[in-house]
Amino acid sequence: MRIALTQSQGRLEGLEQALRERGHEVLRSPLIKTETLLSDNVRQRAYELLACPWLLFTSPAGVEAWQDLELPLQGVTAKIGTVGAKTAKTLKNFGARVSLVAKTANAAGLAQSFLENPQAKGPVGLLRGDRALPTLQDELEKNSIETRPLVIYRTVMLDWPVEDIDIILLSSPSAVEALPPEVGMNSKLVTLGPSTAAAAAEYGWRSVQAEAPDAPAVLRAIERLVKT
Repeated sequence: MRIALTQSQGRLEGLEQALRERGHEVLRSPLIKTETLLSDNVRQRAYELLACPWLLFTSPAGVEAWQDLELPLQGVTAKIGTVGAKTAKTLKNFGARVSLVAKTANAAGLAQSFLENPQAKGPVGLLRGDRALPTLQDELEKNSIETRPLVIYRTVMLDWPVEDIDIILLSSPSAVEALPPEVGMNSKLVTLGPSTAAAAAEYGWRSVQAEAPDAPAVLRAIERLVKT
């Protein structure tokens, strides 16, 4: 089988090797890239969020954009929460002390874990990309937590150069949007998370959603498709 992995480099560690060990041909073809919004206005607004009791990061891209803006993570007074292990690792690599990691690695899971935390209070700085869904903000505000969202990076769609692919891994709604419709309709798809699966369904594409956003769960989903 020819399998295309479209997630960012470093995510789902071990998946590519496991697929190759099973005899599959693996191609890496990112569908999106991120670009930090490097402006004095964004930098100043981001710096002001350090006065919030909490900062919540929903992706490694958000952490990297924060670093590109030359803003501190080490020694800040704000508590830091994150959506999953990969983002937490990225934060720690930059010297941050992570106070909260979501039990379920998506925006809804982060909202739930935050609301269950006895130290949860607002205002909460939400660092996000330009295509982020409002799930986290909506859930917090619905529970009377003030939020201060700030877009610090944008998502850029990339061309799809690959042909004759059997299975494609899609890791975000933006990746779904970037995939050519004829490719999505005629390929077997594995999706990460309910929002990505829903985005694929809106196009009329059938997909298998991985049980969790980690390499073993994605591998199991791919193996199910290989057998069909």
